[in-house]
Parts: sequence; structure tokens; C-alpha cells
Amino acid sequence: MNLNFQKITFFFLLGNPRSGTSLLRLMLNANSNIVVPPECGFYHWLSKKYQTLDFSNNSSFLKSYLEDLKQSKKMETWDIDFSYLIYLIKKTKPTTYEQVSLLVYLTYAAKFNKLPRVIGDKNNYYTNHICDLNKLNSNPKYIYIVRDCRDVVCSYRALNKIETKSIYKPDLPYDIETACISWNKNNTNIINFLKTIPKNQYHVIRFEDLIQHTEEILKKACNFLETDYENKMIEYYIENAQKNIEPVETLDWKKETLSKPNINKIGTYKHELTAEQIKAIEKASEKLMQEFDYL
Repeated sequence: MNLNFQKITFFFLLGNPRSGTSLLRLMLNANSNIVVPPECGFYHWLSKKYQTLDFSNNSSFLKSYLEDLKQSKKMETWDIDFSYLIYLIKKTKPTTYEQVSLLVYLTYAAKFNKLPRVIGDKNNYYTNHICDLNKLNSNPKYIYIVRDCRDVVCSYRALNKIETKSIYKPDLPYDIETACISWNKNNTNIINFLKTIPKNQYHVIRFEDLIQHTEEILKKACNFLETDYENKMIEYYIENAQKNIEPVETLDWKKETLSKPNINKIGTYKHELTAEQIKAIEKASEKLMQEFDYL
């Protein structure tokens, strides 16, 4: 394999939980030049142990790395072929933590016969560790998706009612006050971080725009990632249903990814919350909601 690590565009997909990060992941992943695997924060978790090491000709900690990778939370949902990963490592001879980690994403992509030029990592928990992300990759990009706080609160409350046997069900607050605090904190963390990097390094998307103007928004995202838009990105739900792009372990609360974008998910708060509850959310999150034209 002739692989030039420097020609790979890497990006992090950021957003508050229940803001459309999974939906956007699947849309982008449907592009033949892009891969965005399911959530697994191995890249961040293992960096503390391996980031400063020289991976060239050192089988001892490479073996340790592979064992730690296998034990990483949710890695089993990727269902990757570790023998193929070892093959890639021997073939490409990575020298850095960044390079060997990129091979993990490419091993996932190989399941679907893809050799992407763009690799993404989507994890909602990154909102509390964003400052670490820039240190993991030589020149990462960031796509940030934001959603109306009032609808996020409704989604939190709906999630709380879902029964599942999965050990990965998100533990999110469903009382309005705590949910607003969470939404404000997570989005503020992201915004404050983005202010510290060049504007051409990040791209912001509103969930509502993605739902209502899907093709237009995806074309802009592809342009930001320096790759061509493909029509099949709009039909992400077909590929998801056929190939289990969203793992069964997390599908119980992401079943809507098996169907077309639902415009009815915009403004659900209008018929799910009382006027008093809506007013409380708007008061608690007024500043950020105004910044994104929700008020």
C-alpha cells in the first residue's frame, strides 16, 4: 500500500449530545472519500501513554498498544480485523502515534472496501477534552454541529424513557435546569476552543439547517473537507440499514438514522413542553440561543 499520511485530511466532529452528531457522521461517512467510524475515544485515551513514543522498529510497545486498543471502550462495535491492522502497520511502517492511529481508522474503512482521503472522529465526550485534540494530530480540522436547546432538552427527556439492554446508553440529565446547564457548558467549551484556532480550521453547522437544506449543507461540509460531494450522502440511511454503520449496541436510541431526515424533529418543544418550561429554557440559555439565531 502506497500511503502518504500527509495527504490525509483528519477532522473531529464536535457537538453536544442529541444535537445530530450521529446523523452528520452517517451522512459524511456515506461519501466514498470519507470515513467516520462509530464512537470510540481510543485516539484520546491512549495518547497519554503512547503519544510521545517512537513507533519505528519497536515491537514491544506496539504489542502493548494493540492490546490496549482492543480493550478500549466501544472498540468492539467497530468489529475490525486486527490481523489486517497488523498487516498495515508492517506495510506502511508508521513512526508516530498519529500515524499508527490513522491506520486504525483505515482498518475500519477497509471493512467497506474504502481507502478514504478524509478521516473523521466523532465523540460527544470530547467537549470536555477539546484542548487535548489539537495535540493529537498535526493539523486537524473541526466540524461543529449545534441544535436548539429547547429541542435538545426534549431529546434528553425522550432518551430517558427508552428501555435498552445496551451498556452504552447515554446518561444525560432530563430535568430542565440540569439539561440547560449541560447544553450551555458543552457548547461554550466548543465555542471558546474554536476562538483559539484559525477560522479556516473549523466549520459550524446548525442541525436545523442540515435537516431542511441537507444537500446544500453537505456540499459546504465537503468543500471544507476538500473533497467532492456525492449524492449518496443524502441516502445515508439506506447504507446504514444495509451495513449496520451505526452499531446495534447504540441503535436503540438512534433508530431515526435508519430513515430520511425528519423535519418534524425541528421545534418538537412546541408541543412537548409547557409555556413555563420553554420560558425557563430560554432564560437559562438566552445568550447562546441568540448567538445561533434561536431567539
